Amino acid sequence: DYESFIIKTITIVPRDELRIIQNQGKSLPAETVSKSKAPISINVEARSPIRNYGETLVCPIIIKVENVGGGTVCENSEKCRKFTQGGPAWNQFTLNINLPPGMEFVEESCSPKETISLVGGKSQTISCKVRVTDIPDRLTQKNLEVRARYGYFIDKTIEVRVLPTG
Repeated sequence: DYESFIIKTITIVPRDELRIIQNQGKSLPAETVSKSKAPISINVEARSPIRNYGETLVCPIIIKVENVGGGTVCENSEKCRKFTQGGPAWNQFTLNINLPPGMEFVEESCSPKETISLVGGKSQTISCKVRVTDIPDRLTQKNLEVRARYGYFIDKTIEVRVLPTG
């Protein structure tokens, strides 16, 4: 069993700076605070367009999940086994997205628990719309955390040559 995570700091800017960023077609500044080194890599980006609706702000958040370990991922190590009840559940697992206070998902764009299905066992990208419900009067940084716990295995094949003795 493994755990992958990323903690990303998103900077929420005051309303006047927000208009400048919005007019330039840029996204909210975001930087990585902490990231795991595991077979499943998670990356998060704040993207444009930013939409300002009076007291709220909506911006897209892109989450890219990638299998960088060269193996197979599953919900947990028990589900990785070939002969499990209901069959093996490979290349699927749950992603937990923790938004900070003052941020929420726009209806039906994403949920705090997303089921990830790695296409061809390689990667999946999801796009979430996030609403900031309180635009601050000064620069404010908020931490967004994405985590996944999963089972993982790598199949290897080797050749063994047996030579006679004597």
